[in-house]
Amino acid sequence: MEDTYKNYLRDAVFHLVEAGRDARRKASLCAETSESLMFEKGRAFAYYEVIDYLVQQLEAFGIERSAVDLDANFDAARELL
Repeated sequence: MEDTYKNYLRDAVFHLVEAGRDARRKASLCAETSESLMFEKGRAFAYYEVIDYLVQQLEAFGIERSAVDLDANFDAARELL
């Protein structure tokens, strides 16, 4: 059963990071003054907050980032903002 939890967390982190990267990419394609830019930047920031929290919790519980397939140098701000 423990592997089920690990797999769930690994999969959730992977999909959240990819969705955050996608929101950042979409924001970069929007015109500077468009409402869609603000929306996509907001989405990217929301993903950043969630992923940053998950990374903080990994550290608080002494869990290596590699346990959820994140690089040891993963920086949510650099990746998503």
